[in-house]
Amino acid sequence: MRAVSFRISSVMAIAYIERTRMQVPLPSRLHPRLDWEVAVRKTMEIRSLVGLRMPRNANAFPSVARSLRDVQRALGPVFARRELERAGLGDRALLERLVRAGYVRRASRGLYEIVEEPRVRIAHEFVLALGAVPASEEAYISWRSALAHWGLTEQMPRVVYVAVQHPRLQARLGGARVQFVVQAPARRYDLREAVVSGSPVRIASAEKAVLDALDRPDLSGGLDEVVRALASRSSLDYGHLVGLGLRHPSAALARRLGYLMTVLGLSDPGALLARVRPGDNPLRLDLDGPATDAYDRAWRVIDNVGASDLRDMARA
Repeated sequence: MRAVSFRISSVMAIAYIERTRMQVPLPSRLHPRLDWEVAVRKTMEIRSLVGLRMPRNANAFPSVARSLRDVQRALGPVFARRELERAGLGDRALLERLVRAGYVRRASRGLYEIVEEPRVRIAHEFVLALGAVPASEEAYISWRSALAHWGLTEQMPRVVYVAVQHPRLQARLGGARVQFVVQAPARRYDLREAVVSGSPVRIASAEKAVLDALDRPDLSGGLDEVVRALASRSSLDYGHLVGLGLRHPSAALARRLGYLMTVLGLSDPGALLARVRPGDNPLRLDLDGPATDAYDRAWRVIDNVGASDLRDMARA
C-alpha cells in the first residue's frame, strides 16, 4: 500500500512539474494524502533523481516567497534559526525549503542570510559577523576592520574584528574569518551606525577605531599601521580624539596617544597631560619592542621606536 501511495504521489509530483512548465494552475489539493507542501517536497526529490529542472522564482513557490518576505520584514537580511522559531515565523523545515529554492544561504551553523540574487550575492562580512552575536551584546566592528571601513588604512584585512561582551570562538562566515574580542563596558563608547550591503552595522567611529587600534596594535596591523591611521589629518577630528582619550579607562593609552600626537605635530594633545601622574611608571610606546634610553618626561613614555621613524611611518 505504501509503495502504491508513493507511486501515486510521484506521478502527481511529475504532473506538477509539467503543469508548471505549461503555466497551468494546480488545484489546491492534488490527492487526499498529498497536500501542497508534500507536493513541493516530492517534486524536489524527483528533480534530483531524474534531472528535471524546477523554476526558481516566486511564482513557482508562492508560499515560500510569502514566508521569505515575512522573515525579512521581521528579522532582517541575516537571522538565526532560533530567532525565526522564537518569532513564530517558521521552523527547520521552512529553512530547508528556502535554502533549496535559492532564497536563503547558510552563513554558518544556525545562521542564515537572505540572498537577493539566488546563489550570487553574498552579504557583507560585517553584517554576517554581527549577525552571529545576540543583539543583547551590542557587538560592534572595530580595530583594523573599522580602520579599513573609514579609509584609514590601505590594507584590506583578512579578519573581521568584532567587540563583544562575552568570550567566543573564532568563526568563518561568508568566506571571512571573524575574531571576537571581549571589550569591557567602560571601553564601549562612541559607536556609529553605518549602512553596509543595505543593512545597518554598528561600528566604532573613526576616532574610536584609532584609539582601539592604539590600545591593541596586534589587532590593527602593528604600530606602523596605527601611526599611519593617526596621521590621517583629513579624516579625523583630533579634538574629538583627545576627548575620547580622556574618557578611556586606560591612562597608559592616553599617555601614548598624547606622545604620538606631540611627535607627529597633530593638533594640541595638552589636555591629555591630565592623565599623567608624577608616580606613573615609564611605559614603552611599542608594547612588543624592548625598552631603550629614549624617554619623554612629560608623557613618561619610553620611545623605543624613535621620533624620526615615527614621522617616516606617518608619511609612508
